Amino acid sequence: MESPAGVYWLATNKGLRRIQGDFWYDLTITDGLPGSDVHTIELDSSGNLWIGTTEGMTHLRPSSNPNPPAIRITQIDEDDIPDDRIYKTGRAFVTIDWRAGDIATDSSRLQYQYNLNGQWSETVKQNTTTIGLENGKHQFSVRAIDHHFNVSTTDSMTIIVKTEAPDISIVNPDSGDIMGGEFYIKGRVVDDDFAAFQLFISDITRLTIKLGKLKSQL
Repeated sequence: MESPAGVYWLATNKGLRRIQGDFWYDLTITDGLPGSDVHTIELDSSGNLWIGTTEGMTHLRPSSNPNPPAIRITQIDEDDIPDDRIYKTGRAFVTIDWRAGDIATDSSRLQYQYNLNGQWSETVKQNTTTIGLENGKHQFSVRAIDHHFNVSTTDSMTIIVKTEAPDISIVNPDSGDIMGGEFYIKGRVVDDDFAAFQLFISDITRLTIKLGKLKSQL
């Protein structure tokens, strides 16, 4: 059903979905419906929506409040958001947290949508999500929707995933060489974002030496 122009109402088994433009909001028991499995929608002459669910029927006259909510991404993988809003990781899964608020809507009634590389998710109630990502650069955005159907501006960040391990080899000394005194250990690393390496030298005391950042040619 379309009412008013440009606003569409859809009966679903997850509630009454209101769609406007590219965002939507699911009305459920929290919003006063007898049940969340909606089967029918009717509009009467007074502008009331009548919603039939498996648990009974009710009418709804959506209220209006022009104040949109605000939202902010707060953490990724339990770390603060980088100042340049670019997060680099070697893991294929990341967890993102956000915080939102609205002067006229209790936080329990806010709903969220996140966008990954141009595709919006279904609405969710929780203020966190864990997503799996392929290698490469990804754009993540999130927005909040209040129960007056106002949508916030989006908050965004870039996520760069690189799960390939660097390819490293020791070129000097050769394997099996017997060495004495001071000598150089020379290696070669093939990797497009090499940052640091660790050298482990073990004897009966299992001595471990850690070296810091070097250039890509050791």
